[in-house]
Amino acid sequence: SQVSRDFPRVPKVIIDYLKYYTHKDLRAAFNEPLEKVVTIDSGVISTRHLFRMPYALHPKTWLASIPIAKDELENFDTSKAKVENLKIEKKFLNTAEKFENEATELLQAAFDWAQKDATEKKKISIEEFKLPISAIPPEFWPPCMHNILRGLEDGKKRSVFVLTTYLHNIGWKKDDIERFLLSWNEKNKPPLRENIVKLQFEGQFKRQKPQMAPNCDNMGYYKGYGVCTPDSFCATIKNPVTYTLRKFRAAQPKKKLLKKERKTRVRTGYDEYGLMKR
Repeated sequence: SQVSRDFPRVPKVIIDYLKYYTHKDLRAAFNEPLEKVVTIDSGVISTRHLFRMPYALHPKTWLASIPIAKDELENFDTSKAKVENLKIEKKFLNTAEKFENEATELLQAAFDWAQKDATEKKKISIEEFKLPISAIPPEFWPPCMHNILRGLEDGKKRSVFVLTTYLHNIGWKKDDIERFLLSWNEKNKPPLRENIVKLQFEGQFKRQKPQMAPNCDNMGYYKGYGVCTPDSFCATIKNPVTYTLRKFRAAQPKKKLLKKERKTRVRTGYDEYGLMKR
């Protein structure tokens, strides 16, 4: 059906569009970094996830999903979401405030924005994102990756995606990444089921080109579950892969001329440093 073909692409585009246009307003309204107020994660929308319906219960906490007004967001008391305290006071959607063609216009605006955004991203050079010849060791990794490696309680599924895409783009081979992920997963509290780790891991290697790790400003990832603790070098980059590649390349010794090349230059009137002889 048309719905199955466009899911989860359509809701993801709409969420990313709303994130882009509400970021500044939300930050100004709460007068603090947006990630401390709300996290909007389009990554949870996939064929493997279900939408949480209003008043549905969370399988771990048994708290209900309650529609609330925006002025209740900052001081919301989670005890109101307990089953024994639950009161059905609001409808999820207020049809009295609807506007004609509102959903259609939102959808059209979101896709227009997405097309423009994709065009602009194509203009950015991807030269630095070519896979390195050999795997880059942890000493060149950013703080967020080291924080993930300590084990997590929240953000474990997202971190499988983060680690897989990150390691793939810094030269790690498929088998090494899989072993690394399974070993890391044992540190999580509680660990993810092994089949979940492998399912997300395999998705990266079914693509023709490796998918890039999420950018640092993607609110659904690093900052969203508290692993972003930037150092001074983080201010110069927008992606953990860029951090690692730049640090790794900066640490490499400058290429020295071979003995044969030095002799050739001397014979042709240049010294061993490539400067013309006087």
